[in-house]
Amino acid sequence: MRSALPTSETTVDMSTLRAAIKQRCQDHGLCDFDTVNALVTLKRTAAEVENMTMGYCKPVDLTPGRLNVLMVLNGAEGNSMLLSDIGDYLVVSRPNVTGLIDGLVAEGLVQRVGHPQDRRMIFAQLTERGKSFMRRFVPFHFEIVNAAMSALNKQEKRQLVGLLDKLRLHIHRLELPQHESASA
Repeated sequence: MRSALPTSETTVDMSTLRAAIKQRCQDHGLCDFDTVNALVTLKRTAAEVENMTMGYCKPVDLTPGRLNVLMVLNGAEGNSMLLSDIGDYLVVSRPNVTGLIDGLVAEGLVQRVGHPQDRRMIFAQLTERGKSFMRRFVPFHFEIVNAAMSALNKQEKRQLVGLLDKLRLHIHRLELPQHESASA
């Protein structure tokens, strides 16, 4: 591994944040500490993964979003996928997909290709330059992914995936109540 991300003890150590959460839960009696702690830790971890990804993407003029699109196209049959399918796959809105593709087209890594039977459908496809970039970048990317995930053994990784899937599916099915006030 080349270098660690710059961090301070405050960003890594969550004990102060957890103590504050615990105190607020006790003060208000409206929340369960373990519930709030789990959600905050999940969000904090997701932010750390995003920051890590930004750190190694920035030197090659990528964003994590563009990397996600490149990874999807790299793994797709013919290195090509409908824009709408990219959005569905990455859980990204159409305008966001368009912006990501625009940037990758401007960099010469991706091209837009029309659908042979339906002019309304557009494919994104890796260019030769994009394929060449991915041949060089993917091993580097997976070196970092493997290093980051090495904190967990195989069983723990599977358990984490199972728990995250369970939570994600529950959230997807959850019917949220509407708050009475119109604005904050």
